Amino acid sequence: MITLRNICVTYQGVQVLHDLSVDINTGDSAVLVGPSGGGKSTLLKLLLGGVSWDKGEYQFQRETVTPETIATVRTHCGYIAQESRFLDASVRETLLRPYSFAAYRSCRPSEETMNMQLEQLLLPDNVLDKKVTALSGGQRQRVNIARTLLLNPSVIIADEPTSALDDESTDAVIALLLNGQKTVISSSHDSRWISRCSRVFTMEHGHMFETVAMEEGEGGYVQRG
Repeated sequence: MITLRNICVTYQGVQVLHDLSVDINTGDSAVLVGPSGGGKSTLLKLLLGGVSWDKGEYQFQRETVTPETIATVRTHCGYIAQESRFLDASVRETLLRPYSFAAYRSCRPSEETMNMQLEQLLLPDNVLDKKVTALSGGQRQRVNIARTLLLNPSVIIADEPTSALDDESTDAVIALLLNGQKTVISSSHDSRWISRCSRVFTMEHGHMFETVAMEEGEGGYVQRG
């Protein structure tokens, strides 16, 4: 589904991504791990066209991506930011805001669909009428995730999607996002999230290499398989 070949990115004269090559298949849940400053967020932004590459090739669904075609890629992708900025609006207004744009106007979700999505994320029945700015950090993150899922993208790009969540909420998000129905590319420091991803990539100093996936065992997290 997504192919990167020898991708390089330079920022203010410093090379921040070095010759990255990877193939992400449909249904993969790939997670980027490693120290801060290693290039994880830069790579996620690149996939959505937020960062330009100096060298290499980016293919999406076997088509070469260019600045002229990146908008088409975005229509297939949903982005979950680590910290989203919300307007002083209700949860209902926040969930419906994307449908004011022509590209999504025909698929506006019903009240029942929104409530069902919020319930799956363990949010209370009356949350639709509450101001997003009045919610806790974990609740705001789940509203952000709900908004992305309602758009029904085939690919989800997620930057630390569970960083503000407790264990119960994390399990709910994992069940929705890492069930194989979506292609998910994320960054995370959360061992619970990492253990449920099908592929793990370590990034350090702008270099990336695939590592052995982890799973939860009796004594903690151990190498899978």
